[in-house]
Amino acid sequence: MKYKRNALRHSFGSYRMETVKNAGQVGLEMGNSAAIVMKHYFEVVEPRAAKEYWDIRPLPRGDRKIVTLR
Repeated sequence: MKYKRNALRHSFGSYRMETVKNAGQVGLEMGNSAAIVMKHYFEVVEPRAAKEYWDIRPLPRGDRKIVTLR
């Protein structure tokens, strides 16, 4: 699987901006200016997608879907 550089950072910025709708706050959390946050992360994802993203939780221990790698 290829991993895009800074993918997690960009995901955070996009989904966080949709959730809080505050470029100053997201900029502070990311170490960017509000202008950079607006330029790169404003209106990138839909509200439903942001909710689904932040609702991701790990599966409980013992869940049959988890496969232990050795």
